[in-house]
Amino acid sequence: ETAFSTGLEFPAGGNGASLLCTQRWARDQAGGWRLAQHRTIPYTALADAAACLRCDRRGCVALQRTGAAGPAGMPGDGPA
Repeated sequence: ETAFSTGLEFPAGGNGASLLCTQRWARDQAGGWRLAQHRTIPYTALADAAACLRCDRRGCVALQRTGAAGPAGMPGDGPA
């Protein structure tokens, strides 16, 4: 059994910046819910997403862009 949730995170020291997060949950053997995956991307008007965070049961990794790879307005390719 799997469930999904979304939310906004406001990092400490982020000067009001926010992150959009998505989470995937899975039932454990005891019937409780366990966080299986957590992802974040910057969520600020007129700002570019230079990096995102991907987490799973093994830990987290920050993914940074190396340059534009698509049209403006796509994540990591400049503000719309």
